[in-house]
Amino acid sequence: DSIKHTYLGILRILSLNCNEQNTILGDCFMFCNSNQDLDFWLNIKHIQLHNRSKALARLIADENLQKVSPKTLSSYFMPIAGGFLFNKNYKSLASLSDNSIKLIGIICSQLNWNTYESTLSYYLDLLTKANTTYQRTNIKLITEILKNFNFDITACEEAMQHEEENKKLEKRMLKRCGQISQEAADVEIDSKKAKKLNPSTARMVYNSVTKKLIPRLNSCLNEMTRVDFEYDKNMADYMPEKDEIKRIPMAYAIVQLLNLLPGKYVLFRDQLPPLFLKLTTFLRSKNEQTRKTARATLLRIMSFVGPVYIPDMLRVLKQQLDKGFYVHVLNYTVHSVLNDLKLNYGDLDSSVEELVGLCKQEIFGRPSEDKEIAQILAKTSEAKKTKSYDTLLIIASYISADKLDALINPFKDLIKTSTEPKVVNKLSVCLQRIFTGLSQNANFPLDRLIKFIEESIEESIPSLKIRQKVESTDAVNPGSIREDRFLIVKDKAKNRVKAKINEKGNLHMVVENSLKLLLSVFEKNKLAIKRKETLQRKLDGLIGLLTTCLKSSSPRCIMRALKCLHFIAQTKIDLPNFKSKCNSIVKKIFILLSLYNGVGMVHGDNYEMISMCFKTLTLLLLKCEFVQLNDKQIRALMSYIEQDIHDASRQSTAFKALNSLLQKKCNSPELADIMNKVADLLITSSDESVRQLSRKIWETYLLEYQHETIALQSHLTKFLRQIDYEFIDGRKSVLKMLQVIVEKIPEKILRNYLELYFHLLAQRVVNDDSKEIREIVGRLIGLLMQRLPEKSTYVLNKFIFPWATGDNPELKMLGIKLISIFVESNPKLFEKNPQRILKVLTLVNDALQEKEPKSEDDDDKNNEDTLDNGTNDDEDDMEMDENTSPTEQKVPSRRITVSDKLIYHSLRLFKRLIEKELVGCVDTRYIDCLKTIWQNIATSKLIYWYDPVVLTSCSLYMTFITKTELRQSLQVEEPKTNNYLEWNAVRIVRLLCDKFIELLDRYDSSNPIYAYVMQGLIILGQMIADSRATKEFERKYLESFDNCDVIDHVLGLKDLPNDGFVADHLPYQITEAKKEMRSNVVVYQGDHAS
Repeated sequence: DSIKHTYLGILRILSLNCNEQNTILGDCFMFCNSNQDLDFWLNIKHIQLHNRSKALARLIADENLQKVSPKTLSSYFMPIAGGFLFNKNYKSLASLSDNSIKLIGIICSQLNWNTYESTLSYYLDLLTKANTTYQRTNIKLITEILKNFNFDITACEEAMQHEEENKKLEKRMLKRCGQISQEAADVEIDSKKAKKLNPSTARMVYNSVTKKLIPRLNSCLNEMTRVDFEYDKNMADYMPEKDEIKRIPMAYAIVQLLNLLPGKYVLFRDQLPPLFLKLTTFLRSKNEQTRKTARATLLRIMSFVGPVYIPDMLRVLKQQLDKGFYVHVLNYTVHSVLNDLKLNYGDLDSSVEELVGLCKQEIFGRPSEDKEIAQILAKTSEAKKTKSYDTLLIIASYISADKLDALINPFKDLIKTSTEPKVVNKLSVCLQRIFTGLSQNANFPLDRLIKFIEESIEESIPSLKIRQKVESTDAVNPGSIREDRFLIVKDKAKNRVKAKINEKGNLHMVVENSLKLLLSVFEKNKLAIKRKETLQRKLDGLIGLLTTCLKSSSPRCIMRALKCLHFIAQTKIDLPNFKSKCNSIVKKIFILLSLYNGVGMVHGDNYEMISMCFKTLTLLLLKCEFVQLNDKQIRALMSYIEQDIHDASRQSTAFKALNSLLQKKCNSPELADIMNKVADLLITSSDESVRQLSRKIWETYLLEYQHETIALQSHLTKFLRQIDYEFIDGRKSVLKMLQVIVEKIPEKILRNYLELYFHLLAQRVVNDDSKEIREIVGRLIGLLMQRLPEKSTYVLNKFIFPWATGDNPELKMLGIKLISIFVESNPKLFEKNPQRILKVLTLVNDALQEKEPKSEDDDDKNNEDTLDNGTNDDEDDMEMDENTSPTEQKVPSRRITVSDKLIYHSLRLFKRLIEKELVGCVDTRYIDCLKTIWQNIATSKLIYWYDPVVLTSCSLYMTFITKTELRQSLQVEEPKTNNYLEWNAVRIVRLLCDKFIELLDRYDSSNPIYAYVMQGLIILGQMIADSRATKEFERKYLESFDNCDVIDHVLGLKDLPNDGFVADHLPYQITEAKKEMRSNVVVYQGDHAS
């Protein structure tokens, strides 16, 4: 290597300095670079091997390589690349070897024939040597050289003498398959760019290739293998499997070379069978790795030549792999080839019979018995799985319509003659795979497929209904029996009835799979069926067969027929036969329900069939107006629904069937009992979907049917009395049902039950423990008042105001909450009635001024910690933790009373009035009442012990600060007579600052009250800083200092914190304040001097 690197260095120096004086040096100079990392000659001798590999990779990708003369390539670059191939020092780096092989192949594509032939002969000679260490590398190199065969020998007359025969073969192959291999076509296109040779040179190249090169390649491939002498005792110790594996890929190189020569179809006809035969010899090897390599090479060859040569391959494989474990290898290999090929519609037509025969042999023949023997499975990996099922799927996916009978008939014949359960099960799997493949066959004509399905069902239908009598053929003539001469009389044989065998008993499998295929056709071609009348006519002809299938004894067959009928009804296709058969279908469904819907029978296939019966019947009732049920059918269906409604696995179908009956307005004596059970499920079921379906059923029942007054009152009362159900899900479901009733029931009926509705709902506003339920109840009461706006005034005056003004604190709180709900849901009720608003404000004022009762013995329900007004509020309620110590809470802990709740909800009502703009914060119309309310909130409620009250009070005063002209009122020198805000602005600000500062000490930053307090203090501080009194104070304060720097004096005080507290909390920048004060001082001094 050191000598080689020295000469490479010399060559680089010469290329850099003398490139214009020599063509070879000029070629080498193209790969020099001022960047040492990109210089080929420096990196090819780099101490790190991966850098040498990168140098070769860059050289392969370099366009300048095409400009180099063939002499330079063969004399300089090829030895450089070849030096890395058969050297143990470079064996560890695979990328270096691969790049060297690629480079040699590119170089060979630019060489003349003599150099190309000598190069190929050199590496072929290496194959015959005893040292096989680098044989795999050598074969890869030969394959790459053959791949880069770049000579156009069409000028040779001998090469073109078989052109006519080649064209005939090409037409025959195209007729067999329909297309040539895309990979071979791509190589053929590249070959058109090959070097054009004159006739004499072309003749020399053609003779050399056909008479020397190809025979030599075949002789290297066809050396003796282990299989050829495995029974020879003298060769028992010779194990050439490792050498065989290395020679196998050469077959692919030979095929590539044949594809580049003129008359390739003739050459393929003559040369492919021997290649297949040799690969089959490798497949017969007991060494698993040898078989894998041979199979991989066969896959590459078949992918290259295309599916047109599948019959030739099958013929050779079947001849050689015909016994023992070879059969397993045969089926595994055939499946691998079919799975790897890019097939199209009709590509396998020429070999369907052979492929089906192979599949039958593996599934039903001796190989299927071998698969049950553990020793065979352990030694032969190909025997572990039955690949023929997948092979049948592939065949069906690409078979044409003309060859469909050849695929399906062999299995139909087996079905008629087979009675063993094991064979029948295998046949079932075969049919499933075939029909699944047909459903995936995208190019199969749809009309032919429907016709095939129709014929298959029609042929098999007699076996579904008719049980033929089997007569005994073993009867013997009594006269031919010799008289018994024994002394002991033989006992008379018992007259036992022999089991009858139905020869067509397994044809139901054909019907089941045909129906499954038909359903798949419906799903994939829904739009085509809707648009094409021809398909609709064919589909109309199937209606009778589908109806007949409902008489089958196979639940799976019935279920799939029902699915097809369900699809037809769902797509709303206008089919005359379907309309005429609908009532017959309904009648047959009822027969099926009577036969299979018994106790203990609904499981497995029966369960799916019964479920499909209900679905189809439901759809027919909903979609088909001409379907009518008689009284007997209605009662029967009601009994089935009543039976299934409590079964969790069948509830959904029962609900759908009941809904269809209700939409048809069917009636029966059993309906009332069923609706009562549905009402119970609406409340008691733990499944939300069941509760939702139950509400839908009751909605349909209440709206579609005409109910008598007593019955309707009974239904509504039934739900209203369940709003205090013990579980929250049940209460929520009842309230949702009541909401549906309120939204959709006629106002005339709703008006009659207003008081009953209102009283029962109002109780839940305060009595329910769940905040979510209280919110739903609040929305429901609001919705009720929106539906009956003329009744709102009546309810307010008759019930709510008397409750709110009474002595009972609980009723008073209920009245306050209900008024809040009315304000939220119907603010127009108050907008045009100032007296009503004043009355509400008076109620709020009275509630806030009410003294707390001294006794703390309240009802147990008053100990609840979370409060809410039963409506959808933006703020969250605060929670009191009774276990919190006074130090943590910073207020004395005590029990929550009704008075506390009353204060809280009164504040919420007051806030809602302001939010709905029914009352201004300082509305002059109600100023006396508002003045008292605001004063009460500021003096006592802002520092109340109960956090929700404090939070609502803070929120109210923040609204007061932002919505009123409090800032402007601080600037007024002479307040107006009737302006409350101008007269009391200073007092309000001072009072709020005191209360907010007091709250700062009570709460920490994690409490939401703290955020309100801090925001309020900042806004108040800004107001104070901008106020007239503050500016007057600053002016007077400046007069007492000679240095005129008040801010420096304030910052210098010892009592203030030294961490920048003053600077951070001033409402303006210090520098701006100093400038403003100095300017004010100058003006002041000037005015004073004057």
